[in-house]
Amino acid sequence: AELRLLRPALEQLRTARPEVLPVLRLIPFDAVENLLEEGAIQLMFSFRSSAPAKARFVELCRCPILCVCAPGHPLAARDSVTLEELQTAGRIAVCRPPVCPPDLFAAQTTAVGSRPTGEILFCDSQEALFPLAAAGYCFARLPDYPNTRQPELRYLPVLGADPLPFGAVYFPQKSGPFVRPFVELLRTCAEEDALASEAEKKD
Repeated sequence: AELRLLRPALEQLRTARPEVLPVLRLIPFDAVENLLEEGAIQLMFSFRSSAPAKARFVELCRCPILCVCAPGHPLAARDSVTLEELQTAGRIAVCRPPVCPPDLFAAQTTAVGSRPTGEILFCDSQEALFPLAAAGYCFARLPDYPNTRQPELRYLPVLGADPLPFGAVYFPQKSGPFVRPFVELLRTCAEEDALASEAEKKD
């Protein structure tokens, strides 16, 4: 999902700084944090409470953790759901740590409740949750990152669940000269997406 979040800012970066060639890496969350501290990568995405303590965190959005399901799922007709309802809503797909950031894993496990293990589909990545939910096998609790909704899925707010601060994380002393301007591009794209979403809701 973070790759789809990156696209609008990457398009602007390519136009403004054509000499910069980004390298994108998909790595388990705990390994990404280590690589950032070592300077092997220059930027990562994280929820605020999962960001390394000494790194700079730039909030891009307040990210709700929604219930995501197929249009034919029993929950799909709802406008919203509660955590209690999710705990008895049939099969759920969840990510295993350490691939899953701690904040997201906590949000997923609150929806697991006391359901038997046969109703829990464990996945090796967040991306693996989408086709399972879209095919109607289950629902999932996933972050509603800017620019990342898939039209074939239903996204339902979970009542009583607070959104989580989500953003870009980097060490200023270990990052190249383009990182800070790129973070500003990310923030601008996230703000534009939020405004567009609000306008759609009003229409």
